[in-house]
Amino acid sequence: MLKTLYTVGKVEIGNITGVLTWKRDSKFSKKYTTFENKFKISFPLNAINERYEVFNTLKEAEQFFAKRKADEKVARDEQRRKEHNATADAAAASKLLLQNVRVINEIKVNVLKEFRIRTILVPVPKLKKAMFSITGNKQFNKWSYNPTTDDDVFRFISLQQIDELYEVLNFI
Repeated sequence: MLKTLYTVGKVEIGNITGVLTWKRDSKFSKKYTTFENKFKISFPLNAINERYEVFNTLKEAEQFFAKRKADEKVARDEQRRKEHNATADAAAASKLLLQNVRVINEIKVNVLKEFRIRTILVPVPKLKKAMFSITGNKQFNKWSYNPTTDDDVFRFISLQQIDELYEVLNFI
């Protein structure tokens, strides 16, 4: 049994202390003692082996600790880089989504303008009957509904159905 041990805490069990120096209590004792943060800690050798990496010299323990710190720094930097890339990707995706929404809204505005221009001379009751016959939506049968003033008419009729409506209105 060694008189003095040098240890570094094991990361696997969450023991991340620095280099500790352990002294055997007495010549015949199986316990080792250290002072960590003004606290006296005593463990038998098998408990020390479970919780710490054990070294014969202080230099070996310090080298191991420095290497582990460097490895942890590399791992933290890699994690930060991944997080940064993930946030950058999310920002790019949200920007693309916003751009797509703007394009869709522009298309809706243009289709609505064309709808209003093509249906301006059609009487509202005939327009509502034609829209109901194409879509089957009961919204167009309501007396209070006016499709010429509804900005959200596309909730009730699709673009394909609007094309059919234009064909029907050309025959009327």
